[in-house]
Amino acid sequence: MVDTIKEKAEEYTTQLFRLANAGEVNWEARRRLDIGGVRDDVIPAILDFSEKAIKRATYQKGKTQKMKAIIGVSGGLDSVVASHIVAESMHQSLESGTTNNTSLAIVNFEGLEDSPVQGVVEDLKKRYGHLNIKYIQQDIKPALETLRENTDGLVRQIEERSPIGYNGELITRAIYSVLNETSVRTNHATIDTTNGTEFILGEFSVGLGYDVVLLSDLYKSTIYTLGEILGVPKSVLEINPRNSAFSHTTKPQLYFGDLPEGVTPRHMYEVLDVVLYWLYEQKRKPEEVSEYLGHSLDFVKNVKRRIKNQEPRQKPPVFCTQTRGRRFPNKTKMTDIDVKRKTKDEMLGGNFRK
Repeated sequence: MVDTIKEKAEEYTTQLFRLANAGEVNWEARRRLDIGGVRDDVIPAILDFSEKAIKRATYQKGKTQKMKAIIGVSGGLDSVVASHIVAESMHQSLESGTTNNTSLAIVNFEGLEDSPVQGVVEDLKKRYGHLNIKYIQQDIKPALETLRENTDGLVRQIEERSPIGYNGELITRAIYSVLNETSVRTNHATIDTTNGTEFILGEFSVGLGYDVVLLSDLYKSTIYTLGEILGVPKSVLEINPRNSAFSHTTKPQLYFGDLPEGVTPRHMYEVLDVVLYWLYEQKRKPEEVSEYLGHSLDFVKNVKRRIKNQEPRQKPPVFCTQTRGRRFPNKTKMTDIDVKRKTKDEMLGGNFRK
């Protein structure tokens, strides 16, 4: 019975995430990322934002202030890059004299002795020996089992069936709850590490309430380049992204099944992000995108359908007495002409039909 439930849950998850079979994708239609632009434009801006946002979230005032942040790190690329950004922003703030005290708590909730997170933290401590960086290993699995038993019981009472589905949001919500409660008690800012690709595809939990949203304006392909520039370990850059911290299923498997030989996860995101850009940001029709990029129409339509289905998650319905403009984190500011032009060129935009 247990095996049957697990099989159905895996089938459900695959149906939820699958975008296409690998043979329906033109793997040559990749983003040509401007590394110099990331180094010269994005990094200074995100370091400045990190300092100001952390101080604002922890109510710091005066010329010299504290910087205190807490991050849940699984060992995946996004959370490790976020840790490097926060550490570097703390370092620069100390150097400039605008901060006189730092505290960066890096929490690993897997409770595994051989977790790659510990090596990442040791590397950060060597690089930023003057920062107060703490590594905390917290086994949340017993609490998850209790929560799962309670939620499964509710599901049975409401739906009168065995609970089958994706448990990733329960895990994420439990971690966020613990981090948020800890941050309130210690006056640390919690750091959200959801990237822009995940946001567009709806791969986040609604209403979690982190203090600082660091990466949601950046496509996953940009996160790889950020990691390279910031000196993230090569082992982390090459890791196969998992569906959640406790899942053994990888994102490439969910999206496309088995990737062709020579196509890495980074390569996959360089292809997927281009499709997301033209459908989501430029509002192009699937037929246009399919023809321009050389993908199957079914693949592009699946991505479009996925984006459309996630709109209620990106902007939950809120009653208000005034009309408010829609705002999505991944939308480039209209006034930043140079950034828009660079992004369009990176997304193979030079020859796209007007």
